[in-house]
Amino acid sequence: MTEFLTEATVSPPPGITADELDDLKRREAARAAELAAEGRLVRAWRPHAAVGWANICLWRAADEQDLRQTLATLPFFPHMTVEVRQLDPHPNDPQPYVDPS
Repeated sequence: MTEFLTEATVSPPPGITADELDDLKRREAARAAELAAEGRLVRAWRPHAAVGWANICLWRAADEQDLRQTLATLPFFPHMTVEVRQLDPHPNDPQPYVDPS
């Protein structure tokens, strides 16, 4: 598995009702929990003092295409702008990732 860092901003669709937005948030949280249980979503942060909805996440995927297919399963994905960076191992990493496969 390869590790990736994503930076995303989310823009809820215009005209969405509060109930629809709450439902979307619930479905997003449930899907994120599933991906975390699978070992794909490793960590998630909110950028300090971010304006609007933004997140930075650490993911594991076979490759970038696999990651993008995974991201597309998130309910908020159609309303997200995502930057993806592949991360490569660093020789001084104090906690190197060991692929269990």
